[in-house]
Amino acid sequence: VLVSNHTPQAKFKLVISFFQVVNTLTPVYGVRFDPIFSSYFKSLRLLNFNEFTQILPATCAGTMRTRLIFTVTIPFGIMFIGYIVICIHALISRETNDTSDLKTKLWGRTLKFSIIFTYIVLPGSSGQIFDAYLCNSFKNNDMAMTRSSYLAADPILSCEDDSDYTSVLRLFWALFVIWPVMIPLLMFGLLWKIRRLVRAKRTTPLAEACSFLWRDYNEGNLYWEILDLYRKIFLTGFILLIDRAEGATRILRLLVATGLSVLYFGFLLRVRPYKQAGNLDFAFVSNILLILCFIFGTVLHFCEEDDDICKTYIATGFNSFRASLLVVLMTMVMLVIILVFLCVFAIDAIHTPSVRVVNTGSKPNLELPGDCKFHAFFSHIWSTGQAKTHTAVRKMQLFLPGVRIWLDVDELTHVDQLEESVNSCVVIIIFYTKGYFRSKNCQREVYAAVGADKPIYLIYESDIRDIEVMKKECNKYCNKGENILDKVFANDPIPWLGSSNSIFAIESIKLVSLAILRHLPFYLRVPGQLEKGVKIGNNCNQVNFPSPVD
Repeated sequence: VLVSNHTPQAKFKLVISFFQVVNTLTPVYGVRFDPIFSSYFKSLRLLNFNEFTQILPATCAGTMRTRLIFTVTIPFGIMFIGYIVICIHALISRETNDTSDLKTKLWGRTLKFSIIFTYIVLPGSSGQIFDAYLCNSFKNNDMAMTRSSYLAADPILSCEDDSDYTSVLRLFWALFVIWPVMIPLLMFGLLWKIRRLVRAKRTTPLAEACSFLWRDYNEGNLYWEILDLYRKIFLTGFILLIDRAEGATRILRLLVATGLSVLYFGFLLRVRPYKQAGNLDFAFVSNILLILCFIFGTVLHFCEEDDDICKTYIATGFNSFRASLLVVLMTMVMLVIILVFLCVFAIDAIHTPSVRVVNTGSKPNLELPGDCKFHAFFSHIWSTGQAKTHTAVRKMQLFLPGVRIWLDVDELTHVDQLEESVNSCVVIIIFYTKGYFRSKNCQREVYAAVGADKPIYLIYESDIRDIEVMKKECNKYCNKGENILDKVFANDPIPWLGSSNSIFAIESIKLVSLAILRHLPFYLRVPGQLEKGVKIGNNCNQVNFPSPVD
């Protein structure tokens, strides 16, 4: 739940993208930092995650052709091992013998793992594929002013009229299409497939499996991740197509990269694709720092060989050491920001208040009956109540650690399993929003709860006077067999104030928590423990007004 509140996923992607681009300043853009910082920049390469594609040193992998094959097959091999681990874990932790449910969960988990893993290794793998295209040019005759080009990753291969290199080049183009071109397009296809579901705020196993690609963005910017992925691949790989032989010795690539980054920053500023303002601010900072790194990299091209040129065209007293130091500072700013975020995250995890039983001062006993897998089933209508219900559930999980709540976005694999899911829960919580009782699926859940004699609690956000409207709607649409109305409203409806002041929100959470705890085995045996209710943190005492309030 803390992960959901702080959304570290978006920040993780921004940090990884920043360092994967910065780490190409030397091999792709030809930026040579002052030797005193060489160890620092080598340590930053760990954030490239090239370990997934470079298990063997280049000298051990053999020819360039063999290296290219390893570059593609090793990530697939690691993914295959990941699939085996996921399958074993699913088989060990399975709770039912339903094979269709198991297959759906396995498929969703393997797809999600594939997307995340591919996202991480794609820039590194693409960069290694481009090693087969990057050539260095050397003078071979000063008098005739002629030059020869050799493959930078394997100087034995000549980039001019070499049959061995021709076969390597053919393999390069094949892998170029498969990795940096097709994989983002496949991700785009997945997003295209689920676009209506996401915009309608509906949850399916496929939409949940692809959530790494869309969850951080507004519904209108569903494909932003694909745009950002191609930007990153361009800056780390595609840009090598510019001035193939001598691009690393000139500043054209740096100028193009700076221009693209400025254009992307303006687009980011205009579109504002992120759901949370904190993630948008983080994206602004990372792009500004990246633009500055490209600018200082351009400065280093002037300063690395001749300090006089640096003083003439840049500034007096400026040299390669100071330019390198500025790039180091930019990267350190990013590292400090992420460390501060991790500290805040850890402090929140330690100090977040939780529900406690007033009588004992201890955390509640959440023992489940033998025939139930969840403490509560949260029922809601997708069209008007999905976002509110999900927020309510996340807050419940935050303040009542260990509570198991059935929620469609987390548990639903097939709609025809709703009745079975209701039976697996101790308490049924109906989050009422307009039109709830008109929904056929909501009616199924209500009928299943009444049929299984489950305790039902209704929570609502509207005015207390609207309870009569809820009863009329329930009586009109839920009239199958027994008196559904009496069952649904057997317990007093609970006002949900989670969207208002935090003090009132906590009171709502306490009421819902108490409703769940009352029906758990431990408190059915010793109901007196809940006599004084529950508390969260240092609750304020009741307020007494000095005079009557009219």
